[in-house]
Amino acid sequence: MKRLILTTFLALATSGAFAADTIDAPADDPQIITADGSSTAPVAERWGGFYVGAAVGYGFLKDTIPAEGKDWVFGGYMGYNKQWGNFVAGVEGSIDYADIMFTDGSGIKSEYLYSGRLRAGWANEMIFAYGSIGVQHGTTVNLPPANSKDTALQLGVGIEFALTDKVSLGTDYTYAKYKNFGDLPLDVTTQKVQARLTYTFN
Repeated sequence: MKRLILTTFLALATSGAFAADTIDAPADDPQIITADGSSTAPVAERWGGFYVGAAVGYGFLKDTIPAEGKDWVFGGYMGYNKQWGNFVAGVEGSIDYADIMFTDGSGIKSEYLYSGRLRAGWANEMIFAYGSIGVQHGTTVNLPPANSKDTALQLGVGIEFALTDKVSLGTDYTYAKYKNFGDLPLDVTTQKVQARLTYTFN
């Protein structure tokens, strides 16, 4: 009996000493206090803040003649995200150089694509998956009137993977359809699939 009581006492004392080494953070404090007194912000909050990045991928054009084209697309972007738990929303502006020639022999090609959009989605410590909606302004070369341009609704989806607390790698898809591009009876659709490398100032 004495041995049982002594064993139980030692087990309780060891458990109490371990618990004393950990300090619980207040419920409204987003930081975690470790046993050595240091603190770290949850990785889940890493998606908020200003960010910049570079993108490379492939673009596809198609119109109602019909004619189409595809080629590499290069660009850059910047934006701002706000995170509330697992929900992330923000705004982003981008510019892409899409030197895509139509293959119908017309000599018409796209040039620059400028975009402004809203992004929102779900995130955890490692992943941010989102949908986007915005506007895309496109320019062309050799489409009369000379160097026509137009603006269309842009829709998109994407996903980002955290490499560090500031750097992420992702993929992004966008679609836009221009009605009567440049006031011509010509509907044009653009699609972009890009890999993105992002740095967040959080």
